[in-house]
Amino acid sequence: MAVIDARTRWCRAGAGSLVLGVLLLLQGCQMVGWFQDPPVRDPQKTLHMEAALDANPNLYGRPSPLMLTVYQLSDAKTFLKVDLSRLGSADQQPTDSAWLTRETFQLSPGELRIHRFVPALGVRLLGVVAEYRDLDNAQWRAVEVFQAQSPVTLNVTVARDAVSIQAIPILETP
Repeated sequence: MAVIDARTRWCRAGAGSLVLGVLLLLQGCQMVGWFQDPPVRDPQKTLHMEAALDANPNLYGRPSPLMLTVYQLSDAKTFLKVDLSRLGSADQQPTDSAWLTRETFQLSPGELRIHRFVPALGVRLLGVVAEYRDLDNAQWRAVEVFQAQSPVTLNVTVARDAVSIQAIPILETP
């Protein structure tokens, strides 16, 4: 068995302590991120509105512009019960607290419009209403669950005789 002198023993202990110290230092650097505030998210959301080329045909089959209204809602119960004549006029708008805000846009066939908005406080749902010429044969309203804190973009599609809304998650980059 080899005899280890005191100097060699101290060198090995010093090297081991140095390696342990470096590992603890690296682990400590990793922990610094735990105490930092998370990055602030942009409160604005993006709404993509796209009308199909054959949207809202008139009596002769020619596509026509239409009015699209976007509602921020806290509850969809009243929104799904009310008819379009009551939704369209501002003076007959339901007055319960579920109706937070509304914005109206005119879309032409084939148009793509991008709108940025800040969600109202308490918004849980987004509703859209498309004022088609032939309301009896069209799906003129749609609702989508919406979380204001989550990173999503919203797509509203206005087809020939139906409107739809979809929340698309945005993948965050680290």
